[in-house]
Amino acid sequence: MKFSEEIIAKVKDAADIVDVVGETVNLRRRGQNYLGLCPFHNEKTPSFTVSANKGIYKCFGCGKGGNVFTFLTDKFGMSFMEAVESLAAKYHIELPKDEQGVTPKDSKRTQIYDALEKTGKLYNSLLKNKDGKIAYDYFKGRGFDDDLMEKFLLGYSPEDWNFITKTLSSSGIPIDILEEAGVVIKSDKGNYYDRFRGRAIFPIHDFMGRVVGFGGRSLTDDKNSAKYINSPQTLVYDKSKVLFGIFEAKNSIRNKQFSILTEGYADVISLHSAGFTNAIASSGTSLTQDQLRELKRFASKLYIAFDGDSAGQEAAERAGEMALQFNFEVFIVKIAEEEDPDSIIRKFGAEKFEQLIHDSIDFFDFKISRLKKGFTSKSAGEITSAVREMTKITASIPDEMKHDFYIRKISESFNLTFSQVELLYKEKEQIRKKIATNESNRPPQILSDIDDSDTIIGKDESKSLSIDDIFFEERLVLNYALLGLNEFSDLMEHFEIGTETFATDVAKLIFKVIQDNSVSDDILGTIINSEYVPIEYKDLIITISIKDEVGSENWELKFGRTEFIPNMKEVISKSLLKLKLRKVKESLNQIMRLMKKEPEEIEHLKRFQQLKENERQLNNSLMGIPK
Repeated sequence: MKFSEEIIAKVKDAADIVDVVGETVNLRRRGQNYLGLCPFHNEKTPSFTVSANKGIYKCFGCGKGGNVFTFLTDKFGMSFMEAVESLAAKYHIELPKDEQGVTPKDSKRTQIYDALEKTGKLYNSLLKNKDGKIAYDYFKGRGFDDDLMEKFLLGYSPEDWNFITKTLSSSGIPIDILEEAGVVIKSDKGNYYDRFRGRAIFPIHDFMGRVVGFGGRSLTDDKNSAKYINSPQTLVYDKSKVLFGIFEAKNSIRNKQFSILTEGYADVISLHSAGFTNAIASSGTSLTQDQLRELKRFASKLYIAFDGDSAGQEAAERAGEMALQFNFEVFIVKIAEEEDPDSIIRKFGAEKFEQLIHDSIDFFDFKISRLKKGFTSKSAGEITSAVREMTKITASIPDEMKHDFYIRKISESFNLTFSQVELLYKEKEQIRKKIATNESNRPPQILSDIDDSDTIIGKDESKSLSIDDIFFEERLVLNYALLGLNEFSDLMEHFEIGTETFATDVAKLIFKVIQDNSVSDDILGTIINSEYVPIEYKDLIITISIKDEVGSENWELKFGRTEFIPNMKEVISKSLLKLKLRKVKESLNQIMRLMKKEPEEIEHLKRFQQLKENERQLNNSLMGIPK
């Protein structure tokens, strides 16, 4: 069962694209639109634009664009149906039901999310009954109150090999879905048993608040049992991409403009209990690039608060180096060797941790200090090796404005001479060139897997499309046509627009796409959601729709107003006159070339005079001079 166009339109109208995108991207208003760093590629200067009025986004760096549905499909790997369902749930829209009274679920992914959600609620419901008291007391002992347990959906898995297997499979969830969700395991003999047994449960939520996995802590001193076990990789859970606590912390990170990265589940929850609600943790793995990309959407300042032991400090070192490559401003929270954030909160309270945040050190100083501690003789070889390591870190930082600052810090820390600093700069530039070469040699990203033979546009026509291939006047007309059926009908009836109206081949083809998809008032949405329009055309149409909004962002600067509402009839009329004038001038150039070749041909002269008169009349019309 597919959703009707009416339901899709209803969900799209209810969904605030600024709200949805703003949960992932730190957006700032600029004129009529919103601007932020693109969530689909690394960039230093914001080029990701969101139009609230039109419900679309476009990155002018990597080219990604679409509407609120495609944002969810591209960013979170949802199917189109899942995106509709997710937004309907978010904005409290009831979806239709099929003949059996069941809301459509079109994918295994959706079933897995459903199984995980029910598993999480089931574990949580056991906390306050007799069986779950052992986990409840454990959480209480860690300083977690009832509100905090509910906030993080903490729970308990009974010491029962078949609790989830029996309870959820009997409620209608297929056993193979429970297995793919990672909550039950299939034995070699084909029997199923629960993965988590007799453990305190920490649900792992993705960015959108959906349960994607679990961490289970042992509640006994059994040395034969692992202290922590975690969900395996599944269709919906990739531990390298999920940060524990990101759903609960995202708004706080955005508001405070920094995040606190810890190692464990208990660290995160303890910090939240003490008011540090911007704390998160890597999810059962070392910090990854994908996790940093996710975190960078909210704030670019990062405090790393890992355990004070040698393993924790080594992990902090690796995490800091990686974070610098993503242009984070990185600080290390100095934690005593036998402590971690959780123990500090429990022993000394929030004020102590607040002081540690205040006294944190810049990552560069932390790294240099660790290198110096590793010296055995302070020989030229040791110092040179350390300088080279710091130089590589400096070269990896995208913002080259910071390089001089860090090179000066390296020079002062290791007492380098002027000639040594010169060599350091040369080596840094060589590393930068090597990095740039490696990046340029990466294979291009595949933007579409649509078979061009199935589309309304031929294969050769969808290559290397650029907005620069279309005249500005054409773009204004096309932009107006994309506003809706009324505007499109207005063009067709009042202005008698057709493909012959346009001067460039690309504009003609785009108008044909618009014409073929003018089946509902949301023409732009129909094009974006269509499986028959190549991605190249979708991207160009979105670019036109955002880039050529009449009433530019400069209006606010010039006139102190955020909006300028032009007379669109007048704008379109003048644009069409200018297009006609372009065609006349091109015809004049052609006839003048013919007159040079065939000066005796009287018909060329007549044609020239007729075109000059057309040019005069069009110029007069543009200037408002009556005929």
